[in-house]
Amino acid sequence: MVSSHYLDNESIRGQTALVMPQWFPDSVTADKAETVIRANLAGVGDYVEASRVCLVIDACPAAKSAVEAINERRRAAGVEPYVVVVNLDNLGQGGSLARGFDALLQRRCSAEWIVTRDADGDHFINDLPHLARMAHQIRPVAGDRCYMVIGRRTNLRRPMTWARGELEELVNRTVMAALDYRLARRGEVIDHRFMHPDAACADTQSGYKLYSAGLAKQVASEYRRLMDPPWGPDTYRYLGQVFPFWLCVDAGGIVGEVTRASLTDQSVSSFGPDTFRRQYRAKLHYVLKGSELPGPVAMRILANGISRSPLWTHPDGQSLCRWFVEDLSGEFGGTPDDLLVDRLFS
Repeated sequence: MVSSHYLDNESIRGQTALVMPQWFPDSVTADKAETVIRANLAGVGDYVEASRVCLVIDACPAAKSAVEAINERRRAAGVEPYVVVVNLDNLGQGGSLARGFDALLQRRCSAEWIVTRDADGDHFINDLPHLARMAHQIRPVAGDRCYMVIGRRTNLRRPMTWARGELEELVNRTVMAALDYRLARRGEVIDHRFMHPDAACADTQSGYKLYSAGLAKQVASEYRRLMDPPWGPDTYRYLGQVFPFWLCVDAGGIVGEVTRASLTDQSVSSFGPDTFRRQYRAKLHYVLKGSELPGPVAMRILANGISRSPLWTHPDGQSLCRWFVEDLSGEFGGTPDDLLVDRLFS
């Protein structure tokens, strides 16, 4: 029996910190927000000390009131309150994660790794030990290198709709191909040994992740530059999951994956059809430009991903893909007619 990587709760608790951004739509009351937040925090104490749990309030009055009420009850009961960071402006998931990492690091948090979970109740706390066990296996292999463990979703389309699931797959393929090219130019390759053995690409955009302390420090430092030219507000807002993955792989780090449970009904999200163009254009643009690819290579990678995507078989998906190419060709060159083809045979 293999037991070298079995971790009990106390061992996990001694090595883990947690950052949870908190944002809800204006329609959610403070009482409702508190119900959701309390449910998300249930069982957290089994794996993380309260002094290492950071709740980042992303300019959300309902979440702020709810967290204040939760911490007040903890103080009254003689229990240590959670660490709280309040964003005066809405920074999105990425900016909130970076602020949470920074807050824990400023408090000299000694955790080996920091886990991130969303506020929507989709990330079950009993999946955390699987991420920690994978990290425990990766750590001695990584040595001085950074590492990340992704809580991989088993299906992207059921919880997010077909269109958004396919867009996530398109970004995943583009990320992996761009990094393959970028690393190959340096005589390096991506380390796939701990990624899912049956998947073509990593689930780069899952919000349930584990970051080595070194990677969290790098993300906290580097994320600020996404507000500087040639980037901007959309890059800062929408790169919350892709950017840390890109940083880790580009630095020669190791990425692992374990499967996790995922709710079919995702009740809290700021993303939808109205934001798809901005959201996924920002991700594709950063991956292609940030990887410093020659223009023709960047557009060929994007066209390759589109040609393999079921989006290209649907009129609405085809229209969206053509828009991505038209928009990005202004910077990288090429035209949709030159790059995109309709296969005559399957």
